[in-house]
Amino acid sequence: MNTPRWYESKREKEMSRQDLGFVPKFSVQERDRRWNELRKKMSAQGLDALLFYGSDIGYNRGMVNFRYITHFADIHGGWALFPALGECTVFSGPVHMTIPYSKYAAIQDWVTDIRPNGGVPAVAKELKERGLDKGRLGIVSFGSTGVSSDAFPHQSHEQLLKLLPEAEFEDANALLTEMRMIKSKEEIDFLYKAGAIARKKVEAMIRTVKTGNTEADVFAEMLSADIKNGAEPLGFLLLSTGNVLEADPGYRFLVHGISQPASPSMRKLRDGDVAICEFHTSYGGYLAGVEFSVFLGTPPQELVNIQAACMEAIQAGVETIRPGSTPREAWKAIRGPVEKRGYDFCELGFHGHGMASPEYPLSVYREEDGGVMSGIKIADIPFEEDMVICLNIDVHDPGWRKDVGLMYGDMLHVTKEGTKKMVNLPAEFIVNES
Repeated sequence: MNTPRWYESKREKEMSRQDLGFVPKFSVQERDRRWNELRKKMSAQGLDALLFYGSDIGYNRGMVNFRYITHFADIHGGWALFPALGECTVFSGPVHMTIPYSKYAAIQDWVTDIRPNGGVPAVAKELKERGLDKGRLGIVSFGSTGVSSDAFPHQSHEQLLKLLPEAEFEDANALLTEMRMIKSKEEIDFLYKAGAIARKKVEAMIRTVKTGNTEADVFAEMLSADIKNGAEPLGFLLLSTGNVLEADPGYRFLVHGISQPASPSMRKLRDGDVAICEFHTSYGGYLAGVEFSVFLGTPPQELVNIQAACMEAIQAGVETIRPGSTPREAWKAIRGPVEKRGYDFCELGFHGHGMASPEYPLSVYREEDGGVMSGIKIADIPFEEDMVICLNIDVHDPGWRKDVGLMYGDMLHVTKEGTKKMVNLPAEFIVNES
């Protein structure tokens, strides 16, 4: 694809470099830190360049690695060429949305070579012009772990093989997963800002879980709290409401929040309802993870007891997750109060948090369940300073009922001085008058 002629205007190029200050932005120093570290890893593996493919798959998880290196997060996705030597090039956005120039020329200063997304042919052409068409090329795509498979399109893979027959390709996702594990000071600052907005989102939920309001009312107010306070409407909000006092109210899903389009509904809240949710608040692409529950009316004692178990579990996580402790120690401590009461869970553990969810380290299921989400493969690899960990606590009492539970989870910053809550949720069970 030829570069559109409107890119050639000197005045427009100068305008595009103005720092408008309307959106969160990382420093050039943070860019250099990431780029230098990545190039060290590339050198160790003999990679001549990385090809980043980004998409909006999985609540925008598909853009995470792309965004981490380029500062671009367009929901249209795109491609980026990151060479071991030379300038990074980003192919992002359809042509008609890059007039007079890409919006990313104005809201970031990491990359200056920005072109419309011409797909694999445009990327292959640039590789040939740089003499990289016979090199070792790493492919980077999906940005999470344990939730979904890789997100690199088969058709794109076939095109690359056809257009670059002498290149050698390999999967390089692990390089980025490792880099994102430990957060820099700027990243930590973004996560604390996300946490502060997430707390406002919880407060909006508390205000709105009232008799006569609908699930949609609650959802809308929570999403509004994000947007009004500078967060991005890109994270997920899994919300479910239902009546606990009725023995058989029909449709009910009250052990974990549910996703769209099943939620939000126009169901009206009433006495005896519980609202449970899991959500992310995205500030500059950095996610604050929260699980939270609110009851409407007078809760049964069984539910009060479940809440007490949740609070004991989260406190155990705060006390146990620290530099040098292991995931095995953490999940045993977190699950101890729940198992002692004879309760069960959907998820009860933790995972790393940052630009994606989940990130390494990850353990939300039982050890005997096996697989990456049980944490068994990383059981004795210690936590490190400046990891950010999200607690997932979804507990129910099968001796009472298997279709009703509570959710409660905060986000933790692992520091030398101790683990700090980054959202700092209310410690008490929130019960609103009906």
